[in-house]
Amino acid sequence: MEDETWIKLYRKLLKSPIWENEKALKLWIWCLIKASHIERDQLVGQQIVKLQKGEFVFGRKKASEETQLNENTVYKYLKLLEKLRNDNNKK
Repeated sequence: MEDETWIKLYRKLLKSPIWENEKALKLWIWCLIKASHIERDQLVGQQIVKLQKGEFVFGRKKASEETQLNENTVYKYLKLLEKLRNDNNKK
């Protein structure tokens, strides 16, 4: 069922600094696709976590496997995405 939903991208993405880096863009789009579009319960280990819209369970190893980027690259670009979001909020 998850494979049947969609995400929306705005054309202003072309003007974003993320557009200039294919690894950062790939990770960002992966995060968008992984994010829950509805409130739902997610089993993590033996604990149930309630996910809100826009949240997802993240593991660097799983992200590495699914994006085909190495774990250090995933970590580095995730930190960049966090920084870009914070920088954009200051404007």
